[in-house]
Amino acid sequence: MSIPGFRRLLLRVFTKDGRLHPLWRACFYLMTYVAVTLVIQISVVFPYFFYKLILGASPTDIGRALLGGPSPSVVECVLIVLELLTALGITYLFRRFLDRASFVSLGFRRRNLGTDIAFGVLLGLVLMAGIFFAEWGSGLLIIERAAWNVEPLAVIMGNLVISLPFFIAVAVHEEVVFRGYLVSNLAEGMDKVVAVMVSSLVFGAFHVLNPHASLIAIVNIALAGVVFAYAYLSSGNLWLPIAFHFSWNFFQGPVFSLPVSGIVMRSPLVIHPRPGFDLITGGAFGPEAGLSGFVALVLAWAGLGLWSRARTT
Repeated sequence: MSIPGFRRLLLRVFTKDGRLHPLWRACFYLMTYVAVTLVIQISVVFPYFFYKLILGASPTDIGRALLGGPSPSVVECVLIVLELLTALGITYLFRRFLDRASFVSLGFRRRNLGTDIAFGVLLGLVLMAGIFFAEWGSGLLIIERAAWNVEPLAVIMGNLVISLPFFIAVAVHEEVVFRGYLVSNLAEGMDKVVAVMVSSLVFGAFHVLNPHASLIAIVNIALAGVVFAYAYLSSGNLWLPIAFHFSWNFFQGPVFSLPVSGIVMRSPLVIHPRPGFDLITGGAFGPEAGLSGFVALVLAWAGLGLWSRARTT
């Protein structure tokens, strides 16, 4: 192959429309995001760990507090704020200098903002209420006690208030990264369906280290990524998937007291899934590892489809 021919091949592989090829942009973005996020987590967790050691806590107790205690903890709140700011910053820089497009064009237009947010929140509420009452009514959930029997009402309400911005930050963070940037760029370089599948598999892989994660859990999380991507692409904005993602997590954990992707939240009820029915309830991971979560995601897909058609008529 001649030098000019080799150069043309390199340009075809690495560039498109005068910019770095979108698939390479997505790869570099993901690597940068992972690296910076790890640095932030180490920078927060290690000082906290050694601070607790100095105060006399044992490594086991510190680990249990970090990984096994009810969320959100102070450390988790600090992390989620820093990770959100980092994700927004990285996305802005990549969007501005590599994509050569505006951050707003990822899906932050004002059109249908209020109605999409309202529908997304309502959809998560209805689905989580359905899971809770279906499992409780069929005896698959055991309510051990209510928090208001052992804690002041002010503490319970305070936990809800803290959880509200926490899960808003989680939803904005993950939707900007996995739907806003990854789906947008992958869809420029490959078939849109394949782009959604790839971004959703990456989204599922990021939950592999969650407590009590299983193959079913990761598959369902990836399916959730597909549903969020459908909300994004069908609405043309990120407001709908952000609102639905937030609502799904918030009502699942802090309101209806179910584990959120393996994480136990500060919630009004102490409940346990009935042993032997993990395939339905998801067990300690929560509905996302069970049939109940799968059915809810299928219903979410159908609901989003109806909403999309209603918006265009």
